[in-house]
Amino acid sequence: MAAESEHPRAGLRADGLSLAVAGQPWGVALLEVATGQVRRTFSGHVGPVNAVLFSADGRRLFTGGVDWTILAWDVHHSTGPAPGKPLDLWNDLVSEDPGLAFRASSRMVHHPRQTLPMLREQLAALRPAAPARSVEQLIARLASDRFEEREQAAGALLRLGSRARKEIVRALQARPPLDLERQLRQLLDDIDGGARPRSCASCVWWRSWNR
Repeated sequence: MAAESEHPRAGLRADGLSLAVAGQPWGVALLEVATGQVRRTFSGHVGPVNAVLFSADGRRLFTGGVDWTILAWDVHHSTGPAPGKPLDLWNDLVSEDPGLAFRASSRMVHHPRQTLPMLREQLAALRPAAPARSVEQLIARLASDRFEEREQAAGALLRLGSRARKEIVRALQARPPLDLERQLRQLLDDIDGGARPRSCASCVWWRSWNR
């Protein structure tokens, strides 16, 4: 008994959302900390598990058993195919069933090409729309004679990201002066490409003026 107490039989993942607990009859269970419900289980040792440890990035779980073996588990292991309808995974992700939600997140981890565009779209829809008047004012400041004001306006529009896209497109459709059109198109390219250099707004202007 003294030897068993020297090793942790439970381990908290670095994100604080999952707890791995060793015990019978399931070997090791991955619990959702918020609810205490089982997300998934790991079974492979011959006999009880007496030690568990997560890797620093939380992607691996190491378990040691009385069978003198150490097993490494892929926490997000998924054998499912690439999702034909990524939106179905989003619906599973917000499910009240921790196991179903975790399986959905695992498939997303293993199939980023199919799921990342859907995630961007769904997360953008959750963000409140920026007031059109505020965006219009920022666009107007792009034509300022003061470099600092133009740079601040560009940085603010980049931070708004997709929430500012509609007004930027509308401003382009109004056929603005050439210099302003270049700036707006550069902002639109950065927003659509997911590049938001918040700490380097001046880079936008360098690219715009050196085309």
